[in-house]
Amino acid sequence: MLELHEATVNGFNVNFLEFSDGIRVMQISIAGTIINSIVDTPAKDKLLSWKKQIANHIYSKRQCKQNSKKHYAISIGMRFYPQKHGYGDLDIENYIKPILDGVAKGIFCDSEALRIDKFNFDDSNFVHLYIERLPDAKIENEEGIVITISEH
Repeated sequence: MLELHEATVNGFNVNFLEFSDGIRVMQISIAGTIINSIVDTPAKDKLLSWKKQIANHIYSKRQCKQNSKKHYAISIGMRFYPQKHGYGDLDIENYIKPILDGVAKGIFCDSEALRIDKFNFDDSNFVHLYIERLPDAKIENEEGIVITISEH
């Protein structure tokens, strides 16, 4: 069974899913420009850097390599600074893919794989995904994400 909870994490007011009979593996916030998966060639380095930043944050917070046989509920809260994105429409699913790539790598990789620029970790046991677009940031350095990982 899942429960929806509410918390404030480093100034982000977020909702997140948690298994009622599971454990919360971690809850982290990452400040920075949220990068879209649809980028032109010059921006590929920024996309790779964003995925690495997410993977490294998660890897550094986890206590051990997570079990790829368990089920996970992944909750993502995103707060955008619209000016940074040209005040355009934000096609949310294109922002989710890089985040999930970084989450999967951060959860399931070992220290050797962390140094490799591939993001091909199986996330098929991410059985619940909750995405929340938070109110827009008023200043640039308030853009970022909160990721909550719950395990069952």
